[in-house]
Amino acid sequence: MQFEAVSKASAFMVHDLKTLIAQLSLLVKNAPKHRNNPAFIDDMIATTDHAVRKMSNLVDHIRKPSSGADEQRAPIDLTQLVRELIEDNSRRSPAPVLLGAPPSIQVCADQEQLRSVLGHLISNAQDATAPTGEITLNLKTAKGSVVLFIQDTGSGMTEEFIRTRLFKPFESTKGLTGMGIGAYQAREYIQELGGSIDVTSEPGLGSCFSVRIPLANAATGESAGNKPEPPDSGLQEGRQAVN
Repeated sequence: MQFEAVSKASAFMVHDLKTLIAQLSLLVKNAPKHRNNPAFIDDMIATTDHAVRKMSNLVDHIRKPSSGADEQRAPIDLTQLVRELIEDNSRRSPAPVLLGAPPSIQVCADQEQLRSVLGHLISNAQDATAPTGEITLNLKTAKGSVVLFIQDTGSGMTEEFIRTRLFKPFESTKGLTGMGIGAYQAREYIQELGGSIDVTSEPGLGSCFSVRIPLANAATGESAGNKPEPPDSGLQEGRQAVN
């Protein structure tokens, strides 16, 4: 069990490091062209600061004594975390948008792992969506749970792809749909929290990922009938509950 926990943690860290490398590489690539642009300099400072803080958090995570998953969980503000992720991903087009003004919503999780999971889903939505498309996030609560809806107007996926390949470990599909190896780890971690991921998608229209997480003070034994309904998106095909 300890080896399995280390393996899962390593997968999250590798994914985060690859994301940071991609962000910093893009800065280096664009620096010669925009080195005299004050807006680019400001963006470079902000991106570098974010990368330093993220890598510092990863180092602290590695230094933590080995312990069970439950011991690393703590109440966190999911609404604030979502806002931070939107800011982190706002430099790419299309930039994600949070609908409404949701209040503080507390869930119990390892903050860095949950950040990695949700950041992965947002990043993949951007990969699958044209710069002129849209990505919206919506938070809804029901009895004992909160659901984060991540909806895009991207390329979409077939029902067969969702059922047979989307959550298959160690198979990269990013070149086809924008979804990659991290989808498996995302599902595994959400399940560890007692939650689930529901996917609604249709080729040519886009996808909606519904991430359900128990509230920090939720009683156990919530029934599936209490799940909030996803936003009306017109997506009918490819609906798969991942429990």
